[in-house]
Parts: sequence; C-alpha cells; structure tokens
Amino acid sequence: ALSLGERLPVPAGLVWFLMGLVIVMSGWTLWQRRRQWRAKALDARALMAFERERSRTALRIWRVSTWVSVALWTAMVLWALLTAQGRMPMVPVAPPAQWALNIVVNALVVAVFAVAAWVICRRHRQRLQRLHSLEKMMDVD
Repeated sequence: ALSLGERLPVPAGLVWFLMGLVIVMSGWTLWQRRRQWRAKALDARALMAFERERSRTALRIWRVSTWVSVALWTAMVLWALLTAQGRMPMVPVAPPAQWALNIVVNALVVAVFAVAAWVICRRHRQRLQRLHSLEKMMDVD
C-alpha cells in the first residue's frame, strides 16, 4: 500500500498505524497464549488451575479483540463522516454510496464477530463455573 506514494487514498501515517496495530495485537495474543503451549505432567489441582487460566486467557483475548474491532469500525465511520464533510483530507477514491456500503458491510462483520465472542465467552464462563464446582468437590475429600 505504501508503494502507491501520492495515489495512496489515506495518509501514510494511518497505514503505518494500522500495520503497527496488527503487529501489536498479534504479539499481545501470542504473549497471552504463551503459557498454554507447554505440556506438563500435572496433578489434579494443578490441572484445574491450568484449565481455569486457559479459560480466563481466552475470555481476555476475546474481550480485547472485540473492543478493538468495534473501535476500528467506529474510527472508520468517523473517518468517512469527516471526509464526506470535507474536514479530512483524502484522495477521492470512492463515492459516498460506496463508503456507506463499506460501513454497512463492516458493521455486519463486526456484529457477527461480537455475537461469536459473546457465545464463546459465555461458554468459557460456564466452564469456569464447572471447574469451580469440581474444585469444591475435590476439597470435600
């Protein structure tokens, strides 16, 4: 994209920012998952703690990813509005109808992603409750 030079439809700083955001989010996700790559011989209590931490990590990743997606979509909408009002400099590459279509399509993508995140997070919360119940049963013995 940066090789387009003057024909780049958005400022180069925005392209650099988005590339950096992708790298930071990928690195953060890998950092969150790092503890889950090591296979260990664990006793029952340690295995429960390991599984509990896996679910908490998954919850954290899905929540952050969802909010970042919503923030990026909101930024795109604001960018389109400011550009349409002439407040934001941009090379005219798409008519307003195409901007509107992009906003609607991306809204659907973000909505589907948010629903999937809600379902997955709900399952992980239920899993945490089951693990908690199992730990209580282990404490009785």
